[in-house]
Amino acid sequence: MYINSEHKKAQELLDEQKFEKSLIAFNKALKLNPNHPDMLSHTGVLHVHRNQKEKSFNDIEVSLRLDKDYSYRYAALAYAKDYFGDLDAAIELYEKAVQVDPEDAISHNNLGLLMEKRGYQKKAKENFEKADRLAEIHEGM
Repeated sequence: MYINSEHKKAQELLDEQKFEKSLIAFNKALKLNPNHPDMLSHTGVLHVHRNQKEKSFNDIEVSLRLDKDYSYRYAALAYAKDYFGDLDAAIELYEKAVQVDPEDAISHNNLGLLMEKRGYQKKAKENFEKADRLAEIHEGM
């Protein structure tokens, strides 16, 4: 999962919401592996927390160009789009995330939240139920 020790450190700092320290560690990690899609999608999420819209979109979009087969990248961009106010794009991206990985419970749940926000209660409920079923399946493994 981690490409190098700086990547691991950066992610741990991001998880702890130490955004400036995380950015420093990600920058060091990216010097070692500048085009790694995991790190770019994670820096994109970091930039959301730093309220840097263009940097966020850029990093996640580059990560998607490098690897379109991982639902997290679509979900990360959906999260950023929703955060910066583009609900329609966020919904489309979460739909793509669950298309890429139909068992992505988190994306189903987040899609449900956005459908609910949009007023589509039936679709929201369907996504929540799917997310719950998937979470139960994965917990039982």
